[in-house]
Amino acid sequence: NKLGDLGNWLATLTNVEWFRTIGESVTIVTGFIFIICVLAFRRGIVGEFIALFKRGPTAGQGH
Repeated sequence: NKLGDLGNWLATLTNVEWFRTIGESVTIVTGFIFIICVLAFRRGIVGEFIALFKRGPTAGQGH
């Protein structure tokens, strides 16, 4: 919300109307990041850390 207010202020100051859409873009980018995190961390962030530590430091090195 604050970024949207900043965009409105910049649009008023510079007469560049594109700045008014900054608040909407932040919502879209935040949603996109959320979707990527849900797909990447299917077990959750804590679950991924637990799985990483259970594998041990030599996992994936072919030993």
